[in-house]
Amino acid sequence: MDSTAIKLGTRGSELALWQANHVKSLLEKVQDRPVELVIISTKGDEILNVPLKEIGSKGLFTYELEQAMINGDIDAAVHSLKDLPTDMEETFTVASFLERGSVKDALVFPKGAKATPMLEKLPDGCIVGTSSVRRQAQILRLNPNVTMKDIRGNINTRVQKLIDGEYDAICLAAAGLERLEFDKRDDIIVKKLSPRYFLPAVAQGCVAIQTLNNKTQINLFKKLNHSETEKCVEMERELLQACGGGCSIPLGVFSEVVDNEFILKAILLSQDGKEYVSLGDATRELEDSDLVANIMTDLKVRGMSHLLK
Repeated sequence: MDSTAIKLGTRGSELALWQANHVKSLLEKVQDRPVELVIISTKGDEILNVPLKEIGSKGLFTYELEQAMINGDIDAAVHSLKDLPTDMEETFTVASFLERGSVKDALVFPKGAKATPMLEKLPDGCIVGTSSVRRQAQILRLNPNVTMKDIRGNINTRVQKLIDGEYDAICLAAAGLERLEFDKRDDIIVKKLSPRYFLPAVAQGCVAIQTLNNKTQINLFKKLNHSETEKCVEMERELLQACGGGCSIPLGVFSEVVDNEFILKAILLSQDGKEYVSLGDATRELEDSDLVANIMTDLKVRGMSHLLK
């Protein structure tokens, strides 16, 4: 028996550590080896005073973890899949897509606020915090009278800023709130948004295990893969890549598998939410690979390709 520890790289936030410990727990059930966590700080963790869209998103939360894999310091990195670029270098691969958590976004309000899951009902001038151009664009499309304000930091930091009165509401991924049990706190109100009303980020709610692209490393983690999640998130990532990749594009996507068919609903917006095009519901058989190509053709026909720039 190989008694060498499997080393998992992770960022140091509370949510990242929850995800890494979740992978560790699952891995210990299928591998007869110890598992260790290695905490690594990334550029995205260290630059908190600049909006994400201004510092560039590529590799912002992944580069240092990838370097640790190349250097042999870790065997794999645990990521929120939405942080992984769609044009990942061939040196690396996703060895396992864990079963997806909630794909929803959520509005979070301070205790005592008049909370609502309907963005149209937020009062004029309501200050809403988000660092996501996708969330910002969808919020402004649904309610152009709110005031958008950038927010950075981990979930704890963002919620504290809300409680301190810097924002009237903040918009976050429901999966992170659920994993850290923020949805059970009594000092905030969490209103989850339907993914068909407010479309999630590509691969939202999915935890991925990234490794070097070789059979030995992949085999360590492949038993944790959830095939239905893999099919959905890979299709979403294919669409994002066709749109130009990266989180600077206001693209929302909701997909699911029903009766052996993909069902995909998407929205592509301008950053101010004034222009948008709905791309769904689109369906395809699981073996059909033309869905994304058809969507891109439809964008050109409808004269909306400029939203990709």
